[in-house]
Amino acid sequence: MPTTDLGYYVFVGNQKRALARTILRLCLLVFAAAILASCHAPDASIAFIDPILAAAVPDSMEWYAAAARRVVVLPETDAAATLYADIDTMKPRAIVLSPLLGSELLPILGRDETTRVAYIGYTMPTAHSRLFSATFTAVEAAEAAASVLAARAAHQSAMLAYAVFAGYPPETSARAAEALAQAYGKAGGIDPPRVEIIAEPFSQALADRLRSLDIRAAYVSAPEGETERWMAQAFDQSAYVIAARAFPLRPALTLAKAQVVWDMKATLDDVIIRLNASQNGDKPGIWQILPSKAVP
Repeated sequence: MPTTDLGYYVFVGNQKRALARTILRLCLLVFAAAILASCHAPDASIAFIDPILAAAVPDSMEWYAAAARRVVVLPETDAAATLYADIDTMKPRAIVLSPLLGSELLPILGRDETTRVAYIGYTMPTAHSRLFSATFTAVEAAEAAASVLAARAAHQSAMLAYAVFAGYPPETSARAAEALAQAYGKAGGIDPPRVEIIAEPFSQALADRLRSLDIRAAYVSAPEGETERWMAQAFDQSAYVIAARAFPLRPALTLAKAQVVWDMKATLDDVIIRLNASQNGDKPGIWQILPSKAVP
């Protein structure tokens, strides 16, 4: 039987909430599933949510409840056993999986020749005729951030702006940097942000050099554990810094003035629409910009 390691998301870090409170909320959602589920939720469908997502982003349960007729939050132990036991018992015709369950995609699709699977996550899955997915990448995140940087530049003459891409494969960072420059130009920006690309998650030497400059706006795309470090050591606190991450942090937990985060609800809605229309394949996930002060 396939196994799933339910360790913590690298981008969530230590942000974990009380699971008991989460499960209680889920019970209420499941009880009201017929009302909460939109009319486009596939028939005989089940959404499986890993416990880390359920604890870190409680609103995600409502989004998945609207995407499937039933919702199951997997336990922290024996998650894979519970997943496959529920599939065998409920015999769904469509399955929706949360991001941390991506390793189960091909095993589930290989169990029969009819079950369709919907998935959103941060790693592009292997293509399959019955798989409907969306992948969140650094390219689309950079495009979203570019429009905000361009808007700020329009109100500040000769604004020095930088973008830092750290910890990604070089080709990924290069594509993201190019996407940022193009989106910046389309948004009316004149001089695109200067770009720094490094393979390491963090560089103290680069941070020190950036700190010595009069940078007024910046974009940081790095592993979650290093994002706050970049903002603290590379930029003055008065600089307008946008951070890319999967889930938003509350203002007290981040130095970012704005955050580019997954729009899970919109992305999940799009995937389910494509599943119902039998439009298989993978599409880019949708990102959204949130001012940090707007995060509850």
